Amino acid sequence: MTYQPQPGDYGCVQTNGVIGFLIQLGTLTKFNHAFIYVGDGQIIEATPRKGVILSPVDKYSNIAWNQHEPKTDEQRAELVAEAKTHLGNKYSFIDYIAIILRMLRFNAPEWLINRLDNSPDVICSQLVAAVYRACGYIIDGEMPEFYVTPSDLIYRLLYI
Repeated sequence: MTYQPQPGDYGCVQTNGVIGFLIQLGTLTKFNHAFIYVGDGQIIEATPRKGVILSPVDKYSNIAWNQHEPKTDEQRAELVAEAKTHLGNKYSFIDYIAIILRMLRFNAPEWLINRLDNSPDVICSQLVAAVYRACGYIIDGEMPEFYVTPSDLIYRLLYI
């Protein structure tokens, strides 16, 4: 039986390409992309070429959904509305610097943290983390959104 995503669910997948491969390598997981389902067969995702866009969900297969997290219709509507506020934002390649430093167990410099905290630009997993946090869901403790990777989102699926 295949899960039918509900509005507000986030999903994680494995994609192709250099950036996807580097994310897989750095996070030691096959999942390298994340997005939020908004209903009617559509997702909101952050892509390197186009930024935050609306896309058809069927462009991906083998999606791992956060299907075990109960939400009311109102909570789902709030997640979708928040996700839509990010449409048109740019993709943030600079976030990868912070993630790499985190993986190497270094702290990001203050200037980088300030830039990332105050920028609407996101990567895919940061988009999911920011939307969920704005709606009262915590992805990984108090970790800032710009540190969240698809691997963190998958790990969260295991313990919801």
